[in-house]
Amino acid sequence: MDPVLFQLPLGGTPIALHSFGVALAATLVVCWYVVTGPPEKGLRRRTRGRAFVALVGGAAVGALLGRLFGGGGLSLAVLGALSFLPLVGKPAVLGRHGAIVLGLAVHGWGIGVWLDGAVWGYPLAADAPEWLRSLGIYSRWADGTGAPALFAQIGEGWREHGAAYSLPTHPVGLYYAAFGVALAAFAALRRGKPWLPWAVVGLFGVGRMLLDGLRHDLSSVGLAAERALACALLLVSVVGLWMWLNRPDAAEDREPDPEPLSP
Repeated sequence: MDPVLFQLPLGGTPIALHSFGVALAATLVVCWYVVTGPPEKGLRRRTRGRAFVALVGGAAVGALLGRLFGGGGLSLAVLGALSFLPLVGKPAVLGRHGAIVLGLAVHGWGIGVWLDGAVWGYPLAADAPEWLRSLGIYSRWADGTGAPALFAQIGEGWREHGAAYSLPTHPVGLYYAAFGVALAAFAALRRGKPWLPWAVVGLFGVGRMLLDGLRHDLSSVGLAAERALACALLLVSVVGLWMWLNRPDAAEDREPDPEPLSP
């Protein structure tokens, strides 16, 4: 898995297109169509376009903060997107679009970090399926360098200095990609439910706690920070669901109290 998919020969200096950037770019195109493409009664395409810009803008700010603090970019991107969406003016209506975008974004991020070798897991057991082991092997690249997973194992003494391949590890990036597809499918199937955005955020927080436990690229401090952010996502989910249950018109959705029996 080489992070450079191909190079564009522009002038004398070729521009390398990295797998992570291509995966994110493709994800943005798909998300743009999901939010603005299909016709929707009662919600103009211009409003949905503004919602998409708010989601991407908030996610970019969160990801930059994660880059600044050395981790947590994905969770901070989700929190940033949630904080920017109300700027559009109709977060309750647009939340279902954001829920699908969240799943697709997790999928694209997972594919990108897997191809780039930027996120890797603990070594797999010897009796793990061969197809799974093949997905978690990282090699040296064409320029003589290699995936961070390979050099991390060399640094820890798991592989010799001149090793060409890493030990088979959990392909955590692909786990995230599959998890993102599941989130997007759930959001699409429950698209009309007003509680959907908060439920998807909560599921994402739970998924982060589980999947990050398989990551070997995180230090103990980094893992603690990622799980703290996952707890923050769960808190946002619980608060959002509580606000939805206690909205002014919630009484209309509840069953009426039974009339007392006459003596």
